[in-house]
Amino acid sequence: MNRLELTQVSDVIDNTDDRVICLTFSSQLSFDHLSDQIVMLVRQIERAEKKLIDNLNIILTDDKELERLNSTYRDHNCTTDVLTFDLTDEFSGQKLNGKNAIRPRGITGEIYISADRVIAQSAEHRVKPVDEYLRLLTHGLLHLCGWTHEDDVSLSNIIKTGDNYIKMVFNGD
Repeated sequence: MNRLELTQVSDVIDNTDDRVICLTFSSQLSFDHLSDQIVMLVRQIERAEKKLIDNLNIILTDDKELERLNSTYRDHNCTTDVLTFDLTDEFSGQKLNGKNAIRPRGITGEIYISADRVIAQSAEHRVKPVDEYLRLLTHGLLHLCGWTHEDDVSLSNIIKTGDNYIKMVFNGD
């Protein structure tokens, strides 16, 4: 597979009630045409999971960056398709030690998705890259909402739940 050439484009796609969703595409692969649907997907998952996401950065990058993050923060010396970081505690008033620190009402997080994995896995699963991107984004969102998967059963549950959310938003169910 050819290496993706990195460029970086960021865009705030939602800033409703001081709740921010920002998309960053650090690859030639970009899904910025889905901005409105991504906001709808995030808000649908919030409602269904009874969570509030205050600040969310969604970063589409490459295998090299995911491998670096995976090694640095998870002690896994390999790449992965998606990494989720719940940064809520890092941005709380207690951590910032400031009287004027903004205390988030909800979750602050980052979701990193490998464009290399999006391309490879979409070919493997015989789906469009956009569908694989949405699957990985939803997986990351569910992790932010507290979902985990330690075995095949819990992994299957998170995948099914994510697929249902995507269908609700993109098929109008």
